[in-house]
Amino acid sequence: MDGVVADYYPIIARAVSRLDKNTGEARLQIYARARSALTAQLRQVKDPPLDQTQIAHQQNALEEAIKRAESEAAAASRSEPSAPKPSARQGSEQWRELERILEAQGPAPSAVVMPRRRPAPALSPPPRSDPRRPDGAATRPANARPKVFISYRRDDARYQARDIYRALTRTLPAEHVFMDVDSIPLGANFVTVLEGWVDQCDMLLALIGPGWTRATNPATGMARLHEARDFVRIEVRKALQRNIPVVPVLLDDAPLPREGELPDDLKELLVRQAAFVNFRTFDVDVDRLIQRLGIARKPR
Repeated sequence: MDGVVADYYPIIARAVSRLDKNTGEARLQIYARARSALTAQLRQVKDPPLDQTQIAHQQNALEEAIKRAESEAAAASRSEPSAPKPSARQGSEQWRELERILEAQGPAPSAVVMPRRRPAPALSPPPRSDPRRPDGAATRPANARPKVFISYRRDDARYQARDIYRALTRTLPAEHVFMDVDSIPLGANFVTVLEGWVDQCDMLLALIGPGWTRATNPATGMARLHEARDFVRIEVRKALQRNIPVVPVLLDDAPLPREGELPDDLKELLVRQAAFVNFRTFDVDVDRLIQRLGIARKPR
């Protein structure tokens, strides 16, 4: 696809317009089938094969199309006029193949109810004042805000991490966003606090800049990601083991790591949906990231 991101909205809108009953459940089935069809089609490209970054770009474009379609469906349900059916558009071979797959499958059954996502397990408060307290089983209030862990390398993304932290704390309570400089009490055991917070967070953002995989230990010359005590490796590994949302946030067009650059316990990161944050569009990109994470704003 040579770096060209397809416009998937016409396909999604066309499929939605053909539903016998345009319900939320029916649209969810359209979106799920579109995601599956796109992923299968992208992985069939062999000459040359697409890398993970290219696949992630196309998947993110599809998510933006889904978001637009849902926004228009919500507006139509409020005003109740019948929306005009969009016409088909010419596009890339991948675009036309996805459209063919959707059409071949036919309209989604509107009576099928999609299964609801399991709620995140109740978590205890972050260990800010006493990182050693053994209250990991404490229950959070039902209306508690999610806790977000920002994982990054100082030499690679310190400024982006700081700005993303500030953006998140305009939405979440500051004590729900972990970033080492502001969250670790003076004199506390860094490793103890770090492991405790990853155990309790609801999602982890892995900030990946151009030097994320190239960082080495000057004493040994070994890549930091392959060292057992590397903090970034510990953070990401524990989050992946807990199977919570782990979002690779690719900074300033940094690519996803190649499989050979990662230790085995981090390779699952390559199949997690990525987000993109660039210097020139930082505010827009971070706002989009916050929206896609489903983070509600602070109550007034």
